[in-house]
Amino acid sequence: MKLTPLACALVAGVMFVGVAVGYPFDIKRDLVTEVVWTTVTLGNVIVYVDEQGVPYATTTTTEATGLATTVAETSSAILPSSTPAVPSSMLASQSNPATSALPSFMLVSEKDVVTSVVLEHKVPTPVESGAPAQPPAQSPAQPPAQPPAPSPTPETKEAGPLNFRVPLGVTYDPFMEGGCKPATQLSNEFDAMYRDYGIVRIYGNDCGLIPLAVQKAAGQGKKLMAGVWLPNQRIEDVVNALREAVVKYAGGRWDVISLVSVENERVLEKTMAVSQAIDAVREARRQLRDAGYGGPVGAVEIPSVVVDNPALCEPEVVMVNVHPFFNRDQTAQNAGRTVREQVNTVVKACPNKPIVVTESGWPHEGQTNGAAVPSVENQKAAMASIGREFDGNLFFHNAFDSGWKKDWEGSFGAERYWGVIS
Repeated sequence: MKLTPLACALVAGVMFVGVAVGYPFDIKRDLVTEVVWTTVTLGNVIVYVDEQGVPYATTTTTEATGLATTVAETSSAILPSSTPAVPSSMLASQSNPATSALPSFMLVSEKDVVTSVVLEHKVPTPVESGAPAQPPAQSPAQPPAQPPAPSPTPETKEAGPLNFRVPLGVTYDPFMEGGCKPATQLSNEFDAMYRDYGIVRIYGNDCGLIPLAVQKAAGQGKKLMAGVWLPNQRIEDVVNALREAVVKYAGGRWDVISLVSVENERVLEKTMAVSQAIDAVREARRQLRDAGYGGPVGAVEIPSVVVDNPALCEPEVVMVNVHPFFNRDQTAQNAGRTVREQVNTVVKACPNKPIVVTESGWPHEGQTNGAAVPSVENQKAAMASIGREFDGNLFFHNAFDSGWKKDWEGSFGAERYWGVIS
């Protein structure tokens, strides 16, 4: 049977016992320790011996490589007749309590022991009777074995915080017919939004909105969902604006920003491919991490697009817009259940990922879409129904009416009338 390095290590600890048995006790002989520089791989058992070479304890360690050698010497010695032979059962009884049994071993010649491995003799530290012996401190040349570093999480499997939650929020855009709203109006509208909601979603840095948005959120102890309006805006420009605003108005604390989107329904519109959306998420995440932001970064699509394109489940938090008004079979009073059912389809498509509804609501004016009727009363009923299903992780769309918008085929003449704050 081939001798393993572990067996050699154990035999080295009981070397003198083997010699005592094989030779008369009263005959002098030369004991030679050769200088051998050997690099071996040890198993998980270390045997500690005293100055007479008698094993006194064992312990279990993690794997280590490389053993220090002893200084070569030639001496004349008599193995004392009082040196007892130590059976392997005794060694096992003195081992670390975590070690249930020592591996079996066999005695070999003195030459085999010396040329295979050299163990340093250490003077044992006295311990109380019955207390387990402590291993000697490891030398600087042999640092403690470290657990392997965890493998980096692949981009496609980045786990999201399952307990991620933001309060009920509202979406906001800074436009009016003909251009940007005046600074005073922007400031007043942020005050109105933060009176009613804990978080506001902005879509980018149009009208230079980011500094004001961060200032208002930080000043009122509220949160902000930031965004990059791709492809119209550049990721680096938005990240730089966020960095400067966070430093100036939030004391450098990025936790004022809860999440960041990079696009809004561009895959649905077929102006971006799924791969482009994911690449944008990764690039924005990289730049935001470098800037100091550690929260979720994602793309925003509707549930059916996410279900049909599982790659959109990659971000830490999956973001979807859900508008029950566009389901002609649903009433305002049933809006909350409709949103919940749509979210459940995304939960199944993206298991173990939190879902945030980044737009949902009901228009207060426009044309009827089957059972979905726009009116002030139905808007209130829809919001109440949605509120019964969601107490967070949802943004009502939109904070104020958007008179600058134009209707499109399928908007039922309601595009300008989604404002929920009067």
